Amino acid sequence: MSGASAIRDHIKDWWHGTEPTTWTSMGVISDGSYDVPEGLFFSFPCTTKYFRYNIVKGLKLSNNTRSHIEKNVNELKSEKDEANKILGV
Repeated sequence: MSGASAIRDHIKDWWHGTEPTTWTSMGVISDGSYDVPEGLFFSFPCTTKYFRYNIVKGLKLSNNTRSHIEKNVNELKSEKDEANKILGV
């Protein structure tokens, strides 16, 4: 899929809302769902309506998916620490 069509589909979901019983992946600030630390910007399954999103809760995740999430969280935390170190934060 091209970047342009991905953007189009994302804007469509944001503008019109997701269809009932469906969700889309969105990069949003974590609320602690799926063991992703609060405040971390991460991709989650979301529903949208009226330009608001809600993280879909309770999806059953395979061990493989959980492993990928944990790996990505660790990488993001490491990158955040590195950036903060460079910035002196």
